[in-house]
Amino acid sequence: MSADARPPAPPSRRPLTLLVLVLAIAAGAWFVMKRGEPVAGPKFKTEAVSKRTIVRRVEASGHLEVSRRVEVPSLLQGRLLSVGTRVGDTVKSGTVLARIEPQPTSMNPEVAAAQFAAAQGTVAQAAIEAQANADAREQAAKLAAKGLVGETESRQTQAKAQAASAALAAAKGQAAAARAALAEAKRLASFSALVAPIDGVVIVAPDEEGRLVGPAAGPIFVLADTLDRLQLAAEVSELDVALLKIGVAAEISVDALPGERFPAKVLSVGLTPARSGAMVTYPVTFELENPGQRLRPGLSATARVEADRASDVLAVPEAALRFAPADAPPAEDRARVFRIGSTGAIEAVAVRAGLSDGAFTAVEGVEKGPALNPGDAVIVGNAKGDEPAAAGGINLSGKKP
Repeated sequence: MSADARPPAPPSRRPLTLLVLVLAIAAGAWFVMKRGEPVAGPKFKTEAVSKRTIVRRVEASGHLEVSRRVEVPSLLQGRLLSVGTRVGDTVKSGTVLARIEPQPTSMNPEVAAAQFAAAQGTVAQAAIEAQANADAREQAAKLAAKGLVGETESRQTQAKAQAASAALAAAKGQAAAARAALAEAKRLASFSALVAPIDGVVIVAPDEEGRLVGPAAGPIFVLADTLDRLQLAAEVSELDVALLKIGVAAEISVDALPGERFPAKVLSVGLTPARSGAMVTYPVTFELENPGQRLRPGLSATARVEADRASDVLAVPEAALRFAPADAPPAEDRARVFRIGSTGAIEAVAVRAGLSDGAFTAVEGVEKGPALNPGDAVIVGNAKGDEPAAAGGINLSGKKP
């Protein structure tokens, strides 16, 4: 067989052996390196103690309303004949807002007056007849005394006089009823004109004439005493209501005008609570000026009151007052914080919590125990998973973040 016809030599195994050897050496080096690294321990989120100003604010939301609202209903059943004012009109007390055409069933003053006149005529006629019968009875009595008139005739004359007297009394009663009916007709007729009871601004008015109105139809017009001053009725939590006093300054914002603030004050603080499940609130009314009448009744609004302030005080996050390691001994709520000491160990520092804005709380040290200083890293919670600790915190895993 020639040299060219020989089968090819099998491939060399040396490159594969070298690759396995390199990987083994690398794995061994990694193991040696990791064996000297500390085992990952617990991680904590920390924040630095600082000096700051703590402001306690109370917030309450509701809707803007007018300070005084007066409704004008129709006391007469009828049809809206004419409307003299519209929404936004300024009116004076006594201004005719609209007129009502009474239904035919309503009493007509002219008919009532005619009925009263007829009743008065009946009274006059009955009075004449009663007087004539009284005179006849007196004359019959005199004649009977002289024996000139029989007893039967005398009795008949007396009975006629009594009947005439009774008819006069009945006529007077009918006249009194007619007089009352006339007065009522005149009173009802006065209701045909809807009149403004106060000086103010029309905020609700009918938009069409001819519709039926009556006592059961509700108010036809609604007037506000002014739109230059509005109120905000809100509900405040039982935890905050004690911080509010009448006359305390407030600030109101409305959704319709983002970024704008309107000065206000606390007008009233209610005493009757409202309960919704476990929540207890109290009604609080705020008053604000409305220059230019840019604000409208019904707008959603939020009032904010600065209830208390502590300036340049030592403060910690509220979360620091609520944190405790799993193996920490029991203690009163919000009476201590845990910080990372200079050696990296965790130590408890007793404090006295003061004013809080919900995120940060002013604290004071107690006589016994270590003092808390600005810049100290207080623990606010456990870090999750392998995420790095918060800025200013400590990482106990031995790894660089």
